[in-house]
Amino acid sequence: MEERNILEKISDEKGLISVSDAEQNGINRYRLSYLVREDVIDRVGHGLYALKDEIIDEYALIQNKSDKLIFSYHTALYFHDLSDRDPSQIHITIPQGYNASRLKKRHDNLIVHYVQTEVLGLGKEKTLSPLGSEIVIYDVERCICDLIKDENKIDSQIFTGAIKQYFSEKKSIQEN
Repeated sequence: MEERNILEKISDEKGLISVSDAEQNGINRYRLSYLVREDVIDRVGHGLYALKDEIIDEYALIQNKSDKLIFSYHTALYFHDLSDRDPSQIHITIPQGYNASRLKKRHDNLIVHYVQTEVLGLGKEKTLSPLGSEIVIYDVERCICDLIKDENKIDSQIFTGAIKQYFSEKKSIQEN
């Protein structure tokens, strides 16, 4: 199979090509570096590549490196249709003690929230990103609890809108 076809096949699911996936398909890391220099693929992260001009799923790219990272706050509200603002900044929650400096360096639009490891998984669920990748976010109830907990740090329009929307949906469910 031609190298380009192999790379397309590998990248189908998330648009990303990991070094390990490439090596399993007969393309070593040195060849990937060469393909970057030849402008065939782009290096999008440590050990991650994408075909040239491929639309990269930023949510998948961010979450790709850690299973301890959960999309939260404004970002999760957006996925639950509790905010009409397309998040320009991506909110993530990670356990206390986790070093997020590399993530912040690679993604300057990240807002990082820290929680105790014991509560990190509470309210965790899977959903699809706008480009169809499976990602992990907090459920609606966890989002509302986080908003109330940090009310003084949240934009008042986002806070009020999310709370009103949540309770109006709860009320309509109870009435039916």
